[in-house]
Amino acid sequence: MASSMGLSFVQLRAGRPGRLPSPDVAMGHVFSPEEQPIVDFFTNLRICGTPEQVRNRIEDAAARTEADEIMVVTHAFEVEARIRSYELVAQAFGLQNRA
Repeated sequence: MASSMGLSFVQLRAGRPGRLPSPDVAMGHVFSPEEQPIVDFFTNLRICGTPEQVRNRIEDAAARTEADEIMVVTHAFEVEARIRSYELVAQAFGLQNRA
């Protein structure tokens, strides 16, 4: 799922913004030598992984930056995957469904 945002970020930086590409399209893209540093930069910023890994990295980033607020944004091609991502993050932090 994270590959979609990597390609989207490259397209945006190249002045070609558009819809988030599917993971299949993103995985099939071969980054040029000019695009690779952009992907590497983005990869270093993103947080993805298992719920426990994500929680640990969020907590580490918050502590390192002394943030008092965290905003979670999931860029997923499929709506269901985006919603599931938010559910997993909420569970990792012990938050209850308030609906």
